[in-house]
Amino acid sequence: MNTEPVPENVVREVEALTADLFREDELGAVLRVQFRMEDVLNRFIAALVPCPDQLDLSGDGAIKYHHKMVLAFALGLTPELKGALRAFSRLRNNFAHDPATRLDQQTATALYKGLGTYEKNQVRKTFASMQSEYEQLRKVSEFADLPPGDQFKVITVAVWTSMRTALEQAMRLGPLH
Repeated sequence: MNTEPVPENVVREVEALTADLFREDELGAVLRVQFRMEDVLNRFIAALVPCPDQLDLSGDGAIKYHHKMVLAFALGLTPELKGALRAFSRLRNNFAHDPATRLDQQTATALYKGLGTYEKNQVRKTFASMQSEYEQLRKVSEFADLPPGDQFKVITVAVWTSMRTALEQAMRLGPLH
C-alpha cells in the first residue's frame, strides 16, 4: 500500500473537502462527496488510458459509475477501495431515491465495514489528525464513539485522500501502453 507523503496540492484539496463536509447538510454532503469521488475516478481513468478522448466519462452518454469503478480497478486502483466506493454509491442512491434516508449509525457502520484493513487504519489516522482542527471531534476519544454524521466525514476524508493520492501516482505514471 502507498506510504508516500501526501502531495501538497492533495492536502489543499482534502482541506477544501473537509470544509465542505462540515458546512453541508447530510444530503449536500453525500452528493458533494459522490461528485468528488466520481471526478477522481474519471481523472484516474483518463490519466492511464492511452486515448482518454475515446471514452465518454462525463457527457450525456457517459460510462455508468459502476463501469468506471470496474475500469479504474482494472487499471490499478487499489482493491482496498472497492467496498468503500460501492458503499458510497449505495448511500448516494439511497439519498436520491428515499427522502427518509439519514446518516444514521447503520449507514456509518456499513460504510466502515466496506473498508479494507488499510483504509480502516487510514480512518483512525484521519480521525486523530482531524481532531486537532475540529472541536466537535475532540469531544470523543475513539472514532467509534463519534456521531454517525461525523463518522461519515472522517471516512470520507480518509477514502478520498487515498483516491486522490492514487490519482497523483497515475498522473506520474501516465498512460499504460
